[in-house]
Amino acid sequence: MLQLLITLALVIGLWAVWQDAMPVLQWVGDYALWRGTETVGGKEVLHVLTIGDLFMAILVGVLTGVAVRKVGSLVDIVGMSQLGFQADATYAIKAVTRYSLAAAGVLVASSILGIGWGDVQWLVAALGVGLGFGLQEIVANFVSGLIVLAERPIRIGDVITVDKTTGKVARIRARATVVVDFDNKEVIIPNKTFITAPVVNWTLSSQVSRLVLKVGVPFGSNIAAIQQRIVEEVGLLPDVLSNPPPAVFFTAFADKNLEFEIHAYVGSLNDRFRVQHEINLAAERVLREQGADAPPS
Repeated sequence: MLQLLITLALVIGLWAVWQDAMPVLQWVGDYALWRGTETVGGKEVLHVLTIGDLFMAILVGVLTGVAVRKVGSLVDIVGMSQLGFQADATYAIKAVTRYSLAAAGVLVASSILGIGWGDVQWLVAALGVGLGFGLQEIVANFVSGLIVLAERPIRIGDVITVDKTTGKVARIRARATVVVDFDNKEVIIPNKTFITAPVVNWTLSSQVSRLVLKVGVPFGSNIAAIQQRIVEEVGLLPDVLSNPPPAVFFTAFADKNLEFEIHAYVGSLNDRFRVQHEINLAAERVLREQGADAPPS
C-alpha cells in the first residue's frame, strides 16, 4: 500500500514538472501508429491507434499488475482486521479479487487499443479447438480451483488425505494445490482431483480425531483387569479427551493371543503421533503389571 501511494505521488510530481511540455506531449500522443476502416451498418468507420492509446494501454497493464500484486495486503487489512474474517476466507477472497482485477485490466486495455469481440473471434475459436485436444485439463483444473475457493471443501492449513498423500494444505493455485506431507515434501495436486476424487479432510469442521491401537494379550490373562487398567491409564494422559472417553475392546482370537483395540480421541492432529506413543507405553506398563507382557499381535 505504501509503495502504491509513493508511485501515485511520483506520477503527480512528474506531471507538475512536465506540464509546460504538455502541448508537445499531446502532439506526440496524437500521432497515429495505425489506421484501419471497418464497415458498420453499410458505413465505413475509421479506427486510429495513436501513441497515446498505446501508452495508456501499457499504463493500464502496469497498474493492473501492481494492483494484482498489492491487493492481497488490502484484503488482509480489511478482511481480517476490520471484518474479522478467518485466514482461509481472506485467501479465497484475495484469489478471486486478483482474477477479477486481471480480467478487468485486460478488458480495459483491449478497449483502449480498439480490440473488440470481432477481432478476437478467431482466437476464441482456436482456443476452442485447443480445448478439445490438450487444454481441457488446464481449464478443468482452473475451474475446479475456483470451485474449491468458493465452496471451501479444503482450506489453507487443513490436513487432508488424497489418494496416498496426507499432509497440510499450503497453497491453492489457479491450476494446482500444494500439500506439504509429514516428510516436509511438497506434493503438487491438480485442482480437478478435489472435485472428481474422494478427499479426506481431517480438520474441516473439527480437529478432534480418533486413535485406534491394537495390542495382543496372551491366552489365560485376566482380561477384565487388563481392560480396566488400560482405560484408567489412558484416561490419565493429559492430551487424551475425556469426552468421548477412551475405551478398550476385545476384537478377535488370533493364533497366539487375544486381540484388543484401544480407542482414544485427541483434540489436535499435531498430537496424534506423540499421544500414540504415550498410549503404547501405558498399555505396555499395564501388561507388565498384570504379568501379560507379550509382544503385540
